[in-house]
Amino acid sequence: MQKGLREFIDLLGKNDELLRVSEPVNPLDIAMNLSGSDKAVLMDVKGYDIPVVGGIMKGREKIALALGCEPNEITEKISWALDHPLDTVMVKEAPCQEIVITGDDVDLTMFPIDFQHEKDGAPYIGSAVQMASWGKWGPNAGMYRHMFRTKNTMGIDLYTPNDMRLYYSQANEEGKPLEVAAAIGLYPTELIAASYSAPTDVNEMTIAGALRGEPLEMAHCKTIDVEVPANAEIVLECEILPDGWCADEGRYGEFHNITGGMKTNPIVRVKAITHRKNPIYYSLHMPNEVHSLNAALLETQAYRLLKSARMRPTAVRAPQGSSAYFELVVALDHPRPGEGKTALLALMSILGVKFVTVVDEDIDIFNDEDLRWALSLRVQPDKDVLIASNVQAKHIDPSVCAHLLPPGRLPVTSKMGIDGTIPPDINRSAYERIVMFRADGKY
Repeated sequence: MQKGLREFIDLLGKNDELLRVSEPVNPLDIAMNLSGSDKAVLMDVKGYDIPVVGGIMKGREKIALALGCEPNEITEKISWALDHPLDTVMVKEAPCQEIVITGDDVDLTMFPIDFQHEKDGAPYIGSAVQMASWGKWGPNAGMYRHMFRTKNTMGIDLYTPNDMRLYYSQANEEGKPLEVAAAIGLYPTELIAASYSAPTDVNEMTIAGALRGEPLEMAHCKTIDVEVPANAEIVLECEILPDGWCADEGRYGEFHNITGGMKTNPIVRVKAITHRKNPIYYSLHMPNEVHSLNAALLETQAYRLLKSARMRPTAVRAPQGSSAYFELVVALDHPRPGEGKTALLALMSILGVKFVTVVDEDIDIFNDEDLRWALSLRVQPDKDVLIASNVQAKHIDPSVCAHLLPPGRLPVTSKMGIDGTIPPDINRSAYERIVMFRADGKY
């Protein structure tokens, strides 16, 4: 059997990245326990036989553990996997189907689905990887949150453009439900792969296999024509009803640390629940755990974009303060004249990114003081700051005033890039750092 969530929990424990809560907690205190620790947290919950784990990807160190690399190697590891996908393999006996629940026995309240934020409209499942297949595009995986509604129905957040929305739109036009499986409690490689913005016709689970170094084992669902990772703790076999965007959802605490508003989304009916014996429920909370995942994926996208343009990035950073989504900082290896601004233009094309800074490789971009030193002494604002207007924006940014737009209108924004590379007419020796004198000559 391939390693799954339980094996990763053990790995976290061996590396002092896991906190085990000694006493069962009140269901209303799950969020407090998960948000109050930089470590992953494993706890029993009063009134439930199913324990909860969360924070398994909070921080670069945990993601590096999952990928079997150093934190500074995450970007290259993910990038390599994108170029070397491995086809999945089917298995007949799957741990995720040790227990099968169908019909009137389907009841989501058997799981400790928790309230995450003070003003959330309901408990949410944020950790599920959704699997579906449609026509010429084939199998697809992504992560979309579910709002609890009744014992066998949920919402699904398809408000923004994504592959699952495309699949559902096609099914809805034909008046058909879209069969979807929600897999909860996977090894982090599957979460990373499902969250990457791969082309529509790419099965993200082939990327997960490359990250693992072996083909990912999949199993066919019991009541729908969808494949799921065999090592999942829990699988919800569902169909998104062909009623369109018909149900209110929200509010919800979004990844950018803002309480979101109400929106309209489709309804999901749960036809069956399968799970491992003694399953573990994984609760993924906004925002901190998502920041680490966002950073790994955005940094990989930026790295690949620059490499494809024949530039030489030595480090890429998506700062957590900008929700690891709205800002990029990049160091280039001895950039040639004009290359800093070329890099800015390329990176400013990424949807969501509003601010980009590019510096030389001698600057530690993870050290804010070092970064500010470079910007103070290598930038002339009238020459080295680029502003782009009327470009694509994300509606979740309050400053774009999406609420003032007519129905159906997409928001636009402006973007700023700062070229903090050494100007081409200044010799690098002009920035030689001082070294403190030592009488013994040992530096």
